[in-house]
Amino acid sequence: MGIHSDISRLHQKIRECEEGIAELEEAREYIDNKYRIIQEDAYEPAKNFDITCGEQFRGKLEENVEDARYDITVRTEICQNDTREFISQIDATIERLREMICEYEREIERLEDELREREREASRG
Repeated sequence: MGIHSDISRLHQKIRECEEGIAELEEAREYIDNKYRIIQEDAYEPAKNFDITCGEQFRGKLEENVEDARYDITVRTEICQNDTREFISQIDATIERLREMICEYEREIERLEDELREREREASRG
């Protein structure tokens, strides 16, 4: 009965990996959507906004606003880069879970082969 329980345990691990993949893919999609919203609706407009009206007049207020705009875009860019890195880590984790599933499937196949061999030997004996 040891082989049967090992096979059942491996099937359970595969289900757990598949559930993990599903959760990670859902989280990745959510984060990626938020990333795109920030990129398109906040970062790009802020980066491209020019308060100085073509540099004709740059009083202290305009300089302060331009500095604030620059700070906002730099901080947003840093956060966006961190988000991309996090998404890459999610992708790497999903890939590793898929590799684990393949490993478990190979082990199940090996155990099933062993089980069939034992059954053949028992039927001969």
